[in-house]
Amino acid sequence: MSKITAIVISYNEKNYIRRAIDSITSQSADEIEIIIGDDGSSDGSIELISQIESQLTDSGISVSHFVMQRPKPSEKTVPSFRVSSIIKKALSMATGEYCAILSADDVFCDNSKFSDAVSFLDAHKDYSSYVSGFRYTNSPEEHIPEVINTFLFWGHFDYYHISCFVFRKFDPELLLDRFSDDTGLVYTILKQGKCKDDSKVTFEYTQRDESIMHSSTQCELLIIEAMILQDVLNDKSPRFGFRFATKSREFGHIRDLYANRHLIKDGRYSHYLEDSGKYSNNIAGRLADTTGINNRLWSWLFYLGMAFDHYVISVLWRIARIFRKS
Repeated sequence: MSKITAIVISYNEKNYIRRAIDSITSQSADEIEIIIGDDGSSDGSIELISQIESQLTDSGISVSHFVMQRPKPSEKTVPSFRVSSIIKKALSMATGEYCAILSADDVFCDNSKFSDAVSFLDAHKDYSSYVSGFRYTNSPEEHIPEVINTFLFWGHFDYYHISCFVFRKFDPELLLDRFSDDTGLVYTILKQGKCKDDSKVTFEYTQRDESIMHSSTQCELLIIEAMILQDVLNDKSPRFGFRFATKSREFGHIRDLYANRHLIKDGRYSHYLEDSGKYSNNIAGRLADTTGINNRLWSWLFYLGMAFDHYVISVLWRIARIFRKS
């Protein structure tokens, strides 16, 4: 059975990280490498990580870690960019044929997750990834994937955490420029080829108040979605189906951002607009500029184009499901 690299992302999660590591070391896979990327924790996490690394290395498990330097208090950063940098660096360090990613406050809740995925991918070289279901902590709700087609899955699904996936390692240069955290990395994984779905729930997701989802304003989250779409449209290794599907997937977010475009000019979002302006296809910046007939016309045409893509993807998804059930 091939080697798998488990990448752990940590920031001030001293109370959770040992549990996360234990959920990796308890996996039934033959050979596991662990790489821990810490985002400059200040709660004692780094010292604990060093202790865990020493203990596991002594027991014969390959473990390494690195620490990102925190920005100055005056520097405004987009948290997703920092997570993306950690993932890119960890992927460049990984020596396993396959990879899995876990946040330090989450756990893999099925000990056969790695072995099931690796066994299938070893036997099916035409597949690039393996995805299983997940649940939220302290919740009976289960999310089970159905991968009819990777670009339809990407264009239609509501949300799948990156930790649901085990994937063949690929060149980090194929990742999006800015977003290779949760959403952007799933996009890149699915773009590599076929994905096998597994109905088992193998991942438990903890949503804390400190998370990006809970600590950000609704407008901030919508701007981030617009920036993800911008990154996909600027993808250096594009695939038409995925560009098309991404516009369908982001349709609702762009619709809501357009309805609230007057809020984008709030000073707290200036660093987002500044970063978006460095790239072509500056969707957030153009939506923020409500002056002039050209920008209004562009906004309407872009919105109508995304609405059309969303309608087509929805129809194709329904047709594909009918054929799959038959």
